[in-house]
Parts: sequence; structure tokens; C-alpha cells
Amino acid sequence: MLKGLITIFVVGILTGSVSVKAQSVAGIVTDQFFNGIIGQSDPGCAGRNFYTRATFLEALNSFPRFGTADDTRREVAAFFAHVTHETIHFCYIEEIAGPSFPNSQYCDSTNTRYPCNPNKSYYGRGPIQLSWNFNYGPAGESIGFDGLNSPEIVANDPVISFKTALWFWVNSVQPVIGQGFGATIRAINSIECNGGSPATVQARINYYTQYCQSDPGCARRNFYTRAAFLEALNSFPRFDTADDTRREVAAFFAHVTHETGHFCNIEEIAGPSFPNSQYCDSTNTRYPCNPNRSYYGRGPIKLSWNFIYGAAGENIGFDGLTRPKLWLMTVLSPSRWPYGIG
Repeated sequence: MLKGLITIFVVGILTGSVSVKAQSVAGIVTDQFFNGIIGQSDPGCAGRNFYTRATFLEALNSFPRFGTADDTRREVAAFFAHVTHETIHFCYIEEIAGPSFPNSQYCDSTNTRYPCNPNKSYYGRGPIQLSWNFNYGPAGESIGFDGLNSPEIVANDPVISFKTALWFWVNSVQPVIGQGFGATIRAINSIECNGGSPATVQARINYYTQYCQSDPGCARRNFYTRAAFLEALNSFPRFDTADDTRREVAAFFAHVTHETGHFCNIEEIAGPSFPNSQYCDSTNTRYPCNPNRSYYGRGPIKLSWNFIYGAAGENIGFDGLTRPKLWLMTVLSPSRWPYGIG
């Protein structure tokens, strides 16, 4: 029973289907998240100096609907999965062969509302690779630029570039997001579907799965696993006995999800920069601080303070005062401590 619930909660948190804590888009697209994507592109890529988190957030201000159609993390994951694929980790600003295409390549001459300028080309540009005259025209109307006569601005102004991606998303992708990630692929590039390009479809899915699980830039994303949790659980038979099992499991993972950012962070974000005295209670003589060690938050529950590291180490079997980084099993130990934690 308990192991089954653990599977549901761990997988649910990793994939985002258990929405334990509502998050803002900016709270999900952290510097770590954004840099984790762009950092995987070649240092010589033009997009490295074009796409930034700051310009994304500036563009986002014009699209309050973004992130509201579904669980916010899943929508952010879907958006950045496609953006990662379309730009190859924010490497490319324009479609690779775009400038060599004839101007007619992405011109739908039957569209009289947004007629093509014969001297302009509407190949893919920006994070979502906006294409075709019938997209450049209304995008420009909505955002405030001449999409038909100046489509190149999408490759020259990073804020407008992100705005075109968000405009396309909320108008053409967001309405189908409830049908699943596959529907978003069809909305962006339908020729890949129905066997058109299985490898490309899988690449998009892989990015989506990765970004649902945690920030793409998370250090040691493979540190937390269900297997490690269950191995630690064997030492704490009192866990799940205090109340209804599901409620206790839910409460535990709610706090773990918040403390680690969906199993992203192993250590407190600014912890290593703190002075060693930051979490040292010098009045606690039973568990005196080691002046060469720091007791900032680590692990799933962010174990902190010398008096907790010391007691946890005694209970579990490691030297919490001189080797505080041995924190893997500390998450459950308070349920068996003979001493309080305050």
C-alpha cells in the first residue's frame, strides 16, 4: 500500500501531475532553468547573445494568459520543449537555411488579408520559428510591428522575438494543450505527426519530460530516486503510522516538493556562500559546531542547524557535525529522535 502511494506521489511530483504548490512562470523559469537550456548550445551560437531570461520575462508581461491553461509547470515545460527543439538550445535565431530560400517559400498567396511583400521572406525566426505571412501579419498587428514589411525585426529585437513566440503559443497552441503534448506538436509543426518524423517528435517529448521533472539546469538531477527513498524508509517503520497513510505521504511530499523545487535542489540555494556561523547555535553544547563546517539546508527536507545535524547523525550513523554532507537518510530521522528539533 505505502510503496504504491510513494510511486504515485514521486512520479506525480517529478512529472508535474501532482500540483502541490502553485508556481508563477517566473518562479519556474529561474536563471538556473534558462541557463540550463542555453548553456547546452555551442559557445559560438548567435542566440547566446540574443536570448535571455530577462527578455523572456519582459515579453511575458504582455501575455498574462501564458501559464493559465493547465498546470503552470507543465505549460512552461511544453513551451520550452518546443523552443529548445526549434532553436537547438537557443543557438539559432533564424531558420538554418532560411535566408537562402526564395521569398515565395513561406508565402501563402491565397491569403489576401495578409498579402506577402515580394521583397520579404517569411521563413522561421525567433524562439518558436515564426513562419508564413499569415502568422507574421497578425503577430505584428497584435504586438506592434509591421510583420509583413519588416519580418526581420523578429530576428533583431529579442523582446519582440519572444513576444512572437508567446503570441503564437496563446493563440494557436494553448487552446489544444488540454488534449496532451502531442496536440501541441501538431499545432506547431503538423508534418511531423502521423509518422512524418518520429525522431523529431520523440526529441520534443524528451525535452518535455525532462522539463516537467525539474529545471534542466538542476545539479545532479539523478540524485533523488524512488529507490533511494524506499531504502531509507526501511530504517523508519514509524513513518506513515501517525495518521491516514495517504495524508501523511501527501504532507511529507508537499514539504519535500517545496523545499527542493520538485527535487531540483540538493543544497540550500545560497547555502555554500553563508558563513559557517549562519546555522550554528553556539549555546548548544551537546552538539557543538565544527568551525570548519557549515550546517545550511541539505537534502529533501533541507536539514539545518548543528543541533539537528548532530542528533540526526547519532540516530542514523554518520558524523553530522564533522561530515554534514552525508545527508541522504536524514530526511526521515526526526520521526525517531528522542530529542526535539527546536
